[in-house]
Amino acid sequence: MPGKGTLSARIQQKYSVPIITAGDLLRWHITNNTQLGKQASAVIRAGKLMPDETMMQLVGQKVEEMDQSDWLLDGFPRTSGQATMLNESLHSKNTPLTLVVNLNVPEEVILQRVLDRWTHIASGRV
Repeated sequence: MPGKGTLSARIQQKYSVPIITAGDLLRWHITNNTQLGKQASAVIRAGKLMPDETMMQLVGQKVEEMDQSDWLLDGFPRTSGQATMLNESLHSKNTPLTLVVNLNVPEEVILQRVLDRWTHIASGRV
């Protein structure tokens, strides 16, 4: 069973839909030492989860850049708070979501994938 990144890439290829990947955005901001990146670094160093507001700000900026075009979010929203904020933001711009795909994967499969995952330290890519 392919993971969300593989499925996202397949959708992108088949339908020419750009992917907005939350993890990649976060790493970019950290690497480029932006204000959001500095906030994220502090949260990560403290061993905490990224606040919903920070993630919404991060992804929201990219969604706004996409303007009225179609896009695919990968790794966002991860919480009901993030989903609510995204929904409210899109409705305020009169651009409601038209499709949501939720991957329902058994916990044991997810845990095995995490255990088998390799990370390239220099780039942070998995």
